[in-house]
Amino acid sequence: MILDKESQIHIELIGESTKQPKQMRQKLLASSVVALATVFIAFQTLGNGQSDQVLQNPTNLALKEINLGEWKKLNSFGLLSGPIKSVHVSPKGDIYVLQDQQFPSYQRSANFRRYSFKYDSFEGSLQKFAPALDAKINAAGEYFLLLENGELRKYKTASDWEPQSLSGISEFGLSKSGKLHLVFNDASKVGSSNAFVNSEIGQYKAYRQNQATSIEVDGEDPILVLNDRLVGLDKSCVSQVTAGYDGSIWALSCDAYNGASQDKNLLKWDKKSTQWSKVNGAFGSKVAALNEKSVVLVREDNSVFIMKNGFTQTAAKPVTSLIKTGMFSGSGILSDASLIKFGLEEEHFTQTRLCYRASQDGFNGDLFVNQCRDKGPSVTIVKTKKGKIFGGYNPLSWSQVAADEPTPNAFIFFQNRNLIVHPKKPNQCAVENTNAGPKFGPDLFVDLSYPNSQASRFGFIFDGINYLSVDATKFLADEVDYQLADVEIYLLS
Repeated sequence: MILDKESQIHIELIGESTKQPKQMRQKLLASSVVALATVFIAFQTLGNGQSDQVLQNPTNLALKEINLGEWKKLNSFGLLSGPIKSVHVSPKGDIYVLQDQQFPSYQRSANFRRYSFKYDSFEGSLQKFAPALDAKINAAGEYFLLLENGELRKYKTASDWEPQSLSGISEFGLSKSGKLHLVFNDASKVGSSNAFVNSEIGQYKAYRQNQATSIEVDGEDPILVLNDRLVGLDKSCVSQVTAGYDGSIWALSCDAYNGASQDKNLLKWDKKSTQWSKVNGAFGSKVAALNEKSVVLVREDNSVFIMKNGFTQTAAKPVTSLIKTGMFSGSGILSDASLIKFGLEEEHFTQTRLCYRASQDGFNGDLFVNQCRDKGPSVTIVKTKKGKIFGGYNPLSWSQVAADEPTPNAFIFFQNRNLIVHPKKPNQCAVENTNAGPKFGPDLFVDLSYPNSQASRFGFIFDGINYLSVDATKFLADEVDYQLADVEIYLLS
C-alpha cells in the first residue's frame, strides 16, 4: 500500500530527527515533507505496477535526419471524402482507414475501408458503424472499434451485426498476440493488480488517464504517451506513436512540418542508439506501420501515402499490349486504347467495326438492337458527363434470347484507373440481353433509353468490391447516379 510506505518513511525520518539538535530536526522535518511528496507523486504515477517514468519536459533535440526513399500516394477515387479519423495496418499487411462520413439522408457514421493493392483503390465499408475514434484488427481477423461514446466493440467479421462490447474506454492498444491495453475514463474501473483481466472482448490490461492519454503496443510491451510526452524512451514530444510488427517504432513529432497546422514530421526510433531520427520529406497527421519498410501516413488533406518500395503490392499486370493494329483508332472517347487491347490479348482479334455511337446516332435502344444484335463479340465504351470512362467486353453476341454460357474472359475496364476486372466465377454468365442496351448484370447496365438516369451496383458479378459495400453503387462511375455523355459499341473480328 502507498500509505504504508509513506508512514514507514515518515516514522524512520522523524525517529532519526529526535537524535539531532532542534535546528537540525527542523531541517530534517522539512526534508521529510519534500521526500514524502516525491514518493507520493511517484507511486501515484507508477501505480498499477508500471515501472516507466513520466518525462515532463520534452527537449528540442537536434535530430539526426535519415532518408527512407520515395513515397507513393494511394488512389481513393472519391471514396475518402469524409475526414480520416485513424489509420491501421493489420498483421497481414492490409491498410485500413477509419473514415468519418456524413450522408445527406443519414446521420454521421464511420466507414472502415481496406486498401486493395490489386485494384489500386480503397474498398467500401461493409456496413455503417456508429461514429468512432479508432479501429484495429488482430491476427484472427477480428475488428475492434472504439466509438465516440467510449464503447469498445469487437466484431468477429466486418459484417458482424451483433458485436461484443466494453464501455468507458478512451484509448486502446492491441498487442501482437491479440491482448488489449485499455485506458479507462473512470479510474475506479482500474484495479490495483497489474494482471490481465478476462472479458467478453478478450484479455485486457487497464490503465488510468493519469497514466496515459494514448497507448500503442510494441509486440507485447505497451508504449504510453501522457499529454504528448512519452512515458519512457526519451524526452521527445510526440503527437502520435506507433509500432510495426517487427519491433520498429515510429512517431509524429509535436512540431509542424513546414508550418502546416496538422501535419507533423515522421520520426523513427533507433533502439541501438536510443534516439529518434527525423525522416526527410515524410510527414502527416496520422501514422501506422507494418515494419521498417512499410509505413503509412495520412496527411491533413486526407491523402494517404506509403513507402514506395514497402508492403507486398500485388497489383494488376502492367498494361503492355502486343496488338499493334489500329483497333479503336476511330474512337471519339478513347485517346489511348492500350488498356482494352491488353484485356483482349488472348482473344486474337485484329479488327474492330463501330456499330453504334450515341453522339452520332442518338441515345436509342432500338438502334442498338438493330445495329449491334447477333453480330458477335463486342466492346462497349462509356463516357459520363463528369468525364469518367469505362466499359465492358462481351465475348458472346448481344442476342434476343437469354444468355447462359459461361463467360470467363468477359471483363469490365476502368480507363481512369488503368484497371481491368473479371467475373468472380469463371463458370458464370456475365452478360444479360436486353432491348435497352449492353448489360453486364447490375455491375454495368447501359440503358440507352434514359441517358440522364444511370445507376450501378458493382461487385455482384465482377471482382473489385464487395456487392454489399456501402460504396458499391459508386464504384463504377465515382458517383451513385450518373449521366451518359457518349457511348460507343465496337464489333470484334
